[in-house]
Amino acid sequence: MNQNLSKHGLEAGYRRGCRCEECQQAHRDYQYRRYHARPRLPFDPIVRFMSPQVRESRAALIKAKTGKTISLFQADRLCCSLGLHPWHVYGDLYFKDIWEKDEQAKTKGH
Repeated sequence: MNQNLSKHGLEAGYRRGCRCEECQQAHRDYQYRRYHARPRLPFDPIVRFMSPQVRESRAALIKAKTGKTISLFQADRLCCSLGLHPWHVYGDLYFKDIWEKDEQAKTKGH
């Protein structure tokens, strides 16, 4: 066995090619944290800031995302493409996750 694969149960082991149950579980946990445990925002508030021309050009996106959520990165990117800061669309909700993490860090620090 390769020296690099001797530690099991780590995402790094999975990336190096190990497919034991422990490394597969580590990979699943990593994927969940990376894609599902991140804060998300509702899509719908952005639509009211779009001009009719933008709505028409992004009709497929609007149809796919109406009533759903988007990541902070997607919200930021879409808002900036409209010439807006995400705070103008979402208000304090845009910073909620950051503030919660800051409060948790302060609580742990004291």
